[in-house]
Amino acid sequence: MFRNHLFLVFELLSYNLYDLLRNTNFRGVSLNLTRKFAQQLCTALLFLGTPELQVIHTTSIVIIIFVH
Repeated sequence: MFRNHLFLVFELLSYNLYDLLRNTNFRGVSLNLTRKFAQQLCTALLFLGTPELQVIHTTSIVIIIFVH
């Protein structure tokens, strides 16, 4: 708690998206893998939006994914 605010901090459990792209020489990932990432992100945001949690502010980094 800091000034009556609860902070949630998580350890890095695996690659971040930048490292994943760097390891593929910035060629991108498959559409199937992109769908899995999107599904996990949507599930997390849906959970954070649960009224019982009373989360009033979150900071997240938005990553733009180009498909060509």
